[in-house]
Amino acid sequence: MAGMKYNYDESGLYFSYFLISFLFIGLLPWTYSLYQEFTDSSDSAAKSKLACSCDDCTRKRASSISRSKKRGKDSQWKLIATAVGYVTLLFLLYKISTTSSGEPELYNPYKILGISEGADSTEIRRAFRKLSLVWHPDKVDEEKKDAAGEMYVEISKAYKALTDEDIRKNWEEFGHPDGKQAVSVGIALPAWMVDAAGRNKVLAMYVVVLGIGLPIFVSRWWSSAKDYSPSRVLYKTGDLLKAALRVENMRFSQFLELLSLAFEWKLDEFPLADGRIVKGLSQNTPEELSKLYTIVRDAFDERTGERFEKPKKLLFNAPVDDPTWWKVLLLLYAHFARVRFGDSALEARWEEERKLVVEKSLHLVGAMLQTAAANYPFTGNVIALIELGQCLVQALWIHQSPLLQLPYVDREIMKHTKTKKREIKTIPQLLEMKPEDRQQLLRTLQPDQYRSCLLVAQGYPIVEVASAEAKVLGEERVIPESFVTLFVRIRMTTKRAEGENVAEVEQRPELSTQESVSGSDGDAVAGAKAAVDASPGANGPATKGKKGKPAADGATKADEGGAEEDEEEQKTLSWWETPKMSSEPVHAPFYPADKRPGWWIVFGFRGPNNNIPLLSVSKLVDLSEGKTKVAKVTFRAPPKVGVYQFVMWIKSDSWVGTDVFKDVKLVVQEPLPQTDEPDDDDISEPDEDTLAGAFTAAKKELAQMKREITGTAKKSGEDEDDDSSSDED
Repeated sequence: MAGMKYNYDESGLYFSYFLISFLFIGLLPWTYSLYQEFTDSSDSAAKSKLACSCDDCTRKRASSISRSKKRGKDSQWKLIATAVGYVTLLFLLYKISTTSSGEPELYNPYKILGISEGADSTEIRRAFRKLSLVWHPDKVDEEKKDAAGEMYVEISKAYKALTDEDIRKNWEEFGHPDGKQAVSVGIALPAWMVDAAGRNKVLAMYVVVLGIGLPIFVSRWWSSAKDYSPSRVLYKTGDLLKAALRVENMRFSQFLELLSLAFEWKLDEFPLADGRIVKGLSQNTPEELSKLYTIVRDAFDERTGERFEKPKKLLFNAPVDDPTWWKVLLLLYAHFARVRFGDSALEARWEEERKLVVEKSLHLVGAMLQTAAANYPFTGNVIALIELGQCLVQALWIHQSPLLQLPYVDREIMKHTKTKKREIKTIPQLLEMKPEDRQQLLRTLQPDQYRSCLLVAQGYPIVEVASAEAKVLGEERVIPESFVTLFVRIRMTTKRAEGENVAEVEQRPELSTQESVSGSDGDAVAGAKAAVDASPGANGPATKGKKGKPAADGATKADEGGAEEDEEEQKTLSWWETPKMSSEPVHAPFYPADKRPGWWIVFGFRGPNNNIPLLSVSKLVDLSEGKTKVAKVTFRAPPKVGVYQFVMWIKSDSWVGTDVFKDVKLVVQEPLPQTDEPDDDDISEPDEDTLAGAFTAAKKELAQMKREITGTAKKSGEDEDDDSSSDED
């Protein structure tokens, strides 16, 4: 372009601004995600109030520490990339602070002459003569003539720009006494990137990044993402679940078969619920699967008292001889039987695969529950799926006693829970026992084992429904076919052991725990045990009442504070914040990951023949101890007036035996009759000194004038009629 001059960033200053912008865009979210990854991988179970020191929990923490160290090694490249990014950022910031921009300043003749703007002609002439005596070539030494000559030319131009009319016009119009200059365009790229030598390098970089790297990245992402739903479940598995859940009142074993038929198990790798990508299951020979079946069958029979055999027929007539589904089913039953595999390489691999199968199965149970609630009104299937999730977390077979969730409680102790005088079925009943009776029941436990058992029992949640109220928005009563919102106030508490202080129970020496766990994770076990001993609540419940005094024995922890009736307030989070879970992880030593409890609310209609069609399923993610949470359940009211019976379940997704069942009565009435609109005279008028009052007053005057004119016209018309009638007479 004519008169156009391109200036490249020779110093690299503006190109550094460009690079810093991109570094900030990438480094800030990268650093935050890295921080979240390392903080989330901390051993939160050891910091829990329920940090149990039983052998199973210690073994789980040791495994968790080992996995965290392994993930830490895999994440080293992320730390290196982050460090390189910040070093580059600091270098660019230093370069910007030490590099001048080199931009030419705007031409200013007043500044050249050293006078203020607005000076008169006398001051301009005096300044020019003074500078001429200094910078005239004839007035300086020989070696300074060239520099003096250039300076003298600038001084002369400045003088003429302020005194000569034509030159002053050029300066005022074009910004320079010589008239219009070439347009200078700055490009924030170094010159080496656009010259002949560097152009090919930049072009090659664009080809590699945009022509090769980006398509490969998008292709790999799409190939792995196109088959998965937003909930990280294969679409083929979702179709399988939807087809299977059409059957009402499925059996517990059928749900397990359905889990084993998921297509994820045949992949080389698959995602878990938290987004982690894990390797798929290994292949086993028929002999190895036969050995696994023998181990699981014997352990399951001993643990549950039920017989486990290989199914002869599967759902959808799936091939029975497929080793993948059979291995998954065996690992699930091994989990319910709480099988402890040996130290051989094969059994160690089975143990790791058991953890993957259990964690992924709980993820699939959530997808099954979502599918069942969204497509089919079968309350029985929804309840069964929630209970399946509980059993997966606690490693319990269906209908086993909730007492087996406590550490060291086995079948031998369970034999003594039912006598002629008593029957202990729940954990709260165990805590309500007299100390001597409880100690007699748990007499086979050592003091430290007894202490761990009571510590976990005192963290067992007790859910209460404070109230359940149905309302219709904008209506005073529930009317037919309206959208009803059921407000349920739920409160969770815990119970202390009657007549005992867990902190006073003798503790087991630390060495005994380390000696009882063998394997290559000895250091991790020791670290996990030390973390438990240092965690809050490890030496007994730290619950105190008002003024710091210990709460009375037998009181619930909610009664020990002063704000037990406070409702949970929904805090407003900033856009960068993530919600924090206030509830502690549940005691689940056989579940491979930390599990924080959630609470399902299932709402159904009690129809004829005691049939309960499903109406709504919602979930409370977090329920804090001692706080009242208000849950909302929305459904459509029946089409006819009458009294209807509904059923509500509140079920934990992690604990067994905490379920609450409540009947809810709903009265559907006719809508209230519409009231007449109030007369204009009953509406209060705005003040006349306001603008609205002025308009209202003018409107009333105009209406009054119309009425008077109309009345006058009518009266004159009547007079004329009277006159005409009299004339006719």
